[in-house]
Amino acid sequence: MNLTHLTFDFDGHTVYVLGYHYAGYSGNASPPEPESFTVTKIEIVKQAYPDEPVAADELDEDALADAALRAWRDREEYYKCEHADAVREDRWMESRGYL
Repeated sequence: MNLTHLTFDFDGHTVYVLGYHYAGYSGNASPPEPESFTVTKIEIVKQAYPDEPVAADELDEDALADAALRAWRDREEYYKCEHADAVREDRWMESRGYL
């Protein structure tokens, strides 16, 4: 279980979430996929409708936890792709004698 923070869009709002993602026991997968996300703190960074503000405690916590888990997975996938691109570029430059 790791403490993490995310900022993402939810129901038109931009929300900041602090919480824990739990790694599941998914057999041979390495690293195992997270099974759930527990939200401990919610802040609305930008309201969807500034004329009709919504309090953070009025948001659906279960749907917010699901959205946070998706945002966490998207962020991890982005980091994996960035790392793969950097490794690929290093190998290419090394094969051309630049490194």
